[in-house]
Amino acid sequence: AWARLAGQQVQLEMPRHYPSGEDRTSSQSRGLFRGRFGTAAATAGSGEAVIGFPFRYWDRYAERSDDPELGYFQLTTNEAPVVFRSLRWREETTDPRVDVVCLVRADGKSTWDAEPQAGSGLWLLRGGSADSNHRIDHQASRLEVRFLTTYKAGACDLANYRAHGWKTTARVENVRVDYEGQGRVLDEQETAR
Repeated sequence: AWARLAGQQVQLEMPRHYPSGEDRTSSQSRGLFRGRFGTAAATAGSGEAVIGFPFRYWDRYAERSDDPELGYFQLTTNEAPVVFRSLRWREETTDPRVDVVCLVRADGKSTWDAEPQAGSGLWLLRGGSADSNHRIDHQASRLEVRFLTTYKAGACDLANYRAHGWKTTARVENVRVDYEGQGRVLDEQETAR
């Protein structure tokens, strides 16, 4: 993700990912952005050659992580306590190995890196089309929706150069949240009748 000069040496660095429930001194940590564009994470030794690979879009999705280096599109709505019924959106991708992941959080009760479970206030949704309507049915005052692009295995083919999914990204549009709440008067005008 970035290079840092340490004395006469240049070090390549990236944010660390710690498994859920582990502290920051855990030996289970790993680089957050290893294995991008659907490739397998590989090891490298000190002094090995590094190739700068040009790309068009960042692959900044990491499952069960909440790091400032992640790349996502977020929408947030704050309402008086309402019942959020459903969420739908339309997504457009040009390659079947590029997908959209949607994380939804109610009232900030769960952390973004928690396991999405029923009743936890955190949902993991996939598949956005004009026909898909994802049920939420949860009472809350705040709803946060994050859209992330993920690249499946095979999106980048470094052996034969025949896969081009890594050159594309997803497009999300027409996001709609349906909810039920109390009625409000937004504009009032008195007449002399």
